[in-house]
Amino acid sequence: MGVAVQDSAPSLEKYRNYLLVLARSLLHPHLQGRLDASDLVQETFLRALRGLHSFVGTTEGQWVAWLRTILRRVLLDELRDRDPDTTSRVESWVADDQTSPSQQAQRHEEAIRLADALIQLPKRQRQAIELQKFGGLSLAEIATHMHATEAAVAGLLKRGLHELRGLLK
Repeated sequence: MGVAVQDSAPSLEKYRNYLLVLARSLLHPHLQGRLDASDLVQETFLRALRGLHSFVGTTEGQWVAWLRTILRRVLLDELRDRDPDTTSRVESWVADDQTSPSQQAQRHEEAIRLADALIQLPKRQRQAIELQKFGGLSLAEIATHMHATEAAVAGLLKRGLHELRGLLK
């Protein structure tokens, strides 16, 4: 699917959930109280609109990659002085994107579907899944972060993943 520059602004909303999941996955839990993923995505959209003239791609994959790059810059700007470890995670996230354009397009499409499904889950289920799958936290770390028992978190994960599978069918 081609992305015409003049038609791109209205399509930003399509990528909100995807960018929210990415932003939350990159924010270490101790930063989530100080940085809001929604604010980061909103700033990403503002920068995208201001820099729309600089987008030179023609495919949706290129559009998504451009938005991811802007999100990375927003995150780096916010994190540079707050958490060097998280900053290096953001840097490695961008560096790891070395797949072919067709693989990137398929992966982006799947990630957008996943993000749209995740946003439909109850907040605590979504939070537990994001912390485990995207944040790489252990069950004990998730329990500490969510102020819950490990058994409660395990239940949230089990129910959330079950519901997520249904949403993705």
